[in-house]
Amino acid sequence: MRCDRSTSWRWGVLVLLALAGAGGCSSSTVEISGKVLLQQQPVGGAVIDFALSGEQPRVYRGLSLPDGAYRIDYGVDGGLIKGKYRVTVTRTETPEGKPLPLGEEGAAALAAGKAVNRSYVLEKEITASSTTFDLNLDGISPTESQPL
Repeated sequence: MRCDRSTSWRWGVLVLLALAGAGGCSSSTVEISGKVLLQQQPVGGAVIDFALSGEQPRVYRGLSLPDGAYRIDYGVDGGLIKGKYRVTVTRTETPEGKPLPLGEEGAAALAAGKAVNRSYVLEKEITASSTTFDLNLDGISPTESQPL
């Protein structure tokens, strides 16, 4: 097989360009973190969706830890693209508003239909300087749905 130098050079440039674009967070994305709070208490186990609206709609998802902390710094873009977001925080809990127990007890409550999803919606704008967002759910009326 004959190897043409101009073809090899072109392939080398393409590989370098691809590798340069594949690494880490670009300057047009932001890694964010914060805490989810309700009544000044941490909310663990909540699913957090940052939905970017516009020409290229995207959704970035995270999960809060038991201390309410969350971090979103992954995905195709290596972080969130700057812009306006609709943030939805959803947690599965008992009908009385208590966190769903972990393990078999929580699984049994789900199976028996004794759990509800409560979703809280906020609006946030991500800018170049914004990296920390505490999501305070106080004063937001949640919508309810049945877990799948």
